[in-house]
Amino acid sequence: MVRINLNDIRYIEGMKEYVRIHLTNLKPVMTLLSMKALEAKLPSEKFMRVHRSYIVNLGKITTVERFRIVFDDKLCIPVSDNYKEEFHNFIDKNFMGL
Repeated sequence: MVRINLNDIRYIEGMKEYVRIHLTNLKPVMTLLSMKALEAKLPSEKFMRVHRSYIVNLGKITTVERFRIVFDDKLCIPVSDNYKEEFHNFIDKNFMGL
């Protein structure tokens, strides 16, 4: 068992029946768990599913370009059509666009 601080999670990547949890300044953790089960355990005010294969920590987002989330190291995570409206609403409510 590995304890993971929610604030250390940057994003979660689904890989069939496994998920890889990408952490800030630590190596990723892989576990046998479905995205749906993990999504249900995470606080919805801090995490959002933006793609069939990705859940992001909303507090770690630095830039959004053309419905792609760009992290500090230029890693891009796509926002799929199924999640665009909810993500766009979150961005409109919480950020000032420049």
